[in-house]
Amino acid sequence: DDAPNNTPKNQRHRAIGCAVCDEFIIGTEQLCSISRDQLLAHKDRLGVESYAEFHGEMDEILQKQYEISGLEGILLSRRFGKDNANKFTVCSRCKEALQNDCITNKSPPKYAIANGFAIGTIPETIEFDSADAEQRSTKTVIEHRDGDGNITQIKESKITSIMAAAISPVRPYAYIFAYHGGQHKSLMGNFQFFETSQTKLARALNCLNQSGVTSNIYVVINGRMTPTQKEIVRKKAELDKDLYFALLHWMKAHHPGFRDVEIDVSSDPKIELIEDDLSPDTAGDPEVEKRDNGAIYFFSSGSDPTRETSVYKTSKELVMALLSEHSAPTLTIHGGEYVGHREVMKLENVFPTAFPFGSGGPTEKRRNQISNEEKIRHYLKLSLPQFMESEFVLVANFLLGRILSYGTAIMKCRPIIDEHGTAVGDLIGQMSTEDIKNAIEDENENSTSSKLLKAVSASCKSLGHTKEAAQQARRRCFALQDHFGMHSLFVTITIDDECSFRVRLYPYADGNGEGVPLPPLDSSEAECIADLTLRKRVRRKYPGACSLEFQSAMQIALECLFGWDPGRQKGKRGIFGKMEAYCRADEEQGRSTLHAHWLVWIQNFGHLRRLMFAKDEKTQKIARASYIAYINKVMSAAQC
Repeated sequence: DDAPNNTPKNQRHRAIGCAVCDEFIIGTEQLCSISRDQLLAHKDRLGVESYAEFHGEMDEILQKQYEISGLEGILLSRRFGKDNANKFTVCSRCKEALQNDCITNKSPPKYAIANGFAIGTIPETIEFDSADAEQRSTKTVIEHRDGDGNITQIKESKITSIMAAAISPVRPYAYIFAYHGGQHKSLMGNFQFFETSQTKLARALNCLNQSGVTSNIYVVINGRMTPTQKEIVRKKAELDKDLYFALLHWMKAHHPGFRDVEIDVSSDPKIELIEDDLSPDTAGDPEVEKRDNGAIYFFSSGSDPTRETSVYKTSKELVMALLSEHSAPTLTIHGGEYVGHREVMKLENVFPTAFPFGSGGPTEKRRNQISNEEKIRHYLKLSLPQFMESEFVLVANFLLGRILSYGTAIMKCRPIIDEHGTAVGDLIGQMSTEDIKNAIEDENENSTSSKLLKAVSASCKSLGHTKEAAQQARRRCFALQDHFGMHSLFVTITIDDECSFRVRLYPYADGNGEGVPLPPLDSSEAECIADLTLRKRVRRKYPGACSLEFQSAMQIALECLFGWDPGRQKGKRGIFGKMEAYCRADEEQGRSTLHAHWLVWIQNFGHLRRLMFAKDEKTQKIARASYIAYINKVMSAAQC
């Protein structure tokens, strides 16, 4: 039988992941299986009842999103678990945590859905209470037809970046959506999050309740643009009023952050549109000019962690936090002024479309404790499509940078001896946390405590995208060169996101759906172009899927092709020989895709290179022949 869209079933595919934790299984990660009976044996750990006892009553719609026929009452991923199946794919971590000797454990596996990670998605059709008991669709079907009339389809969310920002009950940023174009140029956007005054914008819906105007979301038409391009941007800035109020009503019924929101349906929700006074360009190439090339996302933050202060304002505050063993305010989403970690804004309120039921956020208490760093990493590997979108990935990277910055902080103390011959380190060992706090607050520069603190400083690692981090990575590379000698090979691996079929599998993972069609090899040119257009849309909307594919390819290259064992940090024979060491630098290309540059050290390669310059001519010739034979073995060139 043929599946819908006239695509044979053997050409429709699904992503691979864990039915227990809902994470993708990528690259060289171990693929395990578990039986239906084993899952039933752990029902007390993975079940809805134990979840409700700890987290409170579960929303009925949310529960249905994690229910598999034949295993009712157990929270499992419908993206990776098939109804009425007898076996399910799981990751190695969950497999280990669900062994028979763990049945008596009360807590679920650390990354399991049942451990406070029941997050869910906004349904394709939302129902909400109103005078007419209305329904609204949140998805639209994107179709592309080729010259022969064949149709390629994908479902795409109607909830745009602007709509998602507009319905957020807590908005600590100003959202700037700036577009530019011009004659013979495609339309391009820059989306920036600017930190803003916390007191003015922390409760954005106060403004919505009064007038429906969202005061900290701006769409900017920047520079010279053609009339057609300006019209496209104006349409992007328009909010679908019916969908907007439908989402608010639905969120009010299902999301705790919206319970106290008063919705005025008579208001006219608008986004502030800013246009410059430049005269428009005349149209040149309409096909190019109406093309939307997506956007680049920025986090314009003035409070990124630094080496000297980490996530704090001053080095003194960092020293105090380290000495008193405070947990870091690393999950704080904040505005222009610092928010204490006891006043953390919940991520589920900042991104209600990512956490539509208000559950599963990083600050939620869990039966099996998990670090803040691992929570963020877990979100970015979940099969939920909202976590692959640009806005969430951007903020998650910001939060992860804060976590890693504070986690690497160390204190340094100069070996100062006071006038009585007492070492500073001895004094610190005798001071309580209260003594240190008083020392920090002491304004007398001549006091003993003040002199003491002058000798103490703290530092942490730089964020990965900074110049300081690049300098540190360069030093490590030079250290490898010093230890192993000149590298053997320089290798570049480039992943073409638009040509990778797996990128399309990630956001459309559905274990009980039809699967994603793989275009046949004998496709016509028109069919290929139509499919490419769809792949471009997926790549732009879900950059997190591209990142997953890049990580997968790097794991396969390192372990399978190069023969490196990350666990033992040793090499075995691979396509280049036995690898002794490597270093890798990831960078973004001009078309905003990732690629990796590798420096690889191969066993005996340095010795062979030295023999090429031996004093004995015969030795030189043999070494040269061996060198050329090796190069021909590991490298090749072919005309396309």
